[in-house]
Amino acid sequence: LSDLKQRIVSAWSEIIAAESNNTLIITHAGVIRMILAEALQLDWKNPAWYANLAIANASMTHIQISKAEQNYISVKSIAIDLLR
Repeated sequence: LSDLKQRIVSAWSEIIAAESNNTLIITHAGVIRMILAEALQLDWKNPAWYANLAIANASMTHIQISKAEQNYISVKSIAIDLLR
């Protein structure tokens, strides 16, 4: 799990640093949970994080990054069901 977290945070940092207006990332729930834990500065090692945060297939999580002197990360929605 530690290796997975390291790979995800490394890729997430590259995405944040990229000069892009809009980026769509399609991935599975484990990666989404790791990105959310990083963005919200939560304990990714806490088992409750994985057991209690339901992220359904084909759902959408929206994270907004505002770039200024530093990056501001805002989680706009988590696991919105797109199949309804």
